[in-house]
Amino acid sequence: MLPNLTLTQITALSALATALLLLPTWIVLNWGRKRKFKPAAVRHGVGEVRFEEGERFASIVSEQIEERVKEILSEQGISLDGEIDFGTAYDGSLEIWIAEKSYPSVDKIPDEKIRSAVVKAVEEFNA
Repeated sequence: MLPNLTLTQITALSALATALLLLPTWIVLNWGRKRKFKPAAVRHGVGEVRFEEGERFASIVSEQIEERVKEILSEQGISLDGEIDFGTAYDGSLEIWIAEKSYPSVDKIPDEKIRSAVVKAVEEFNA
């Protein structure tokens, strides 16, 4: 004897059964298939980022700005590899770490050369 099911319960069970049948089929058909879309960051010219071991959690935007700051400083003969790290705060804002000290905003960075490099990198990114 079948249990008494409402129309809503029958519809929900039917949807679940359909999903359970179609999901494995979709996975098998799409396994290893290259995606035709690119993430928004790549579409807009952000490019690739190298993530280094021991870095703080950061969005791809923070990583791109960090890499550009390092390039700008390198062009000026200043090397801060390992001493500068950008992260993403819980509220999504940019965190700047220099020699293990956190700066909540660009204005708080005491070194004028680093501060101007960050400003320039952010301006280039937003251009």
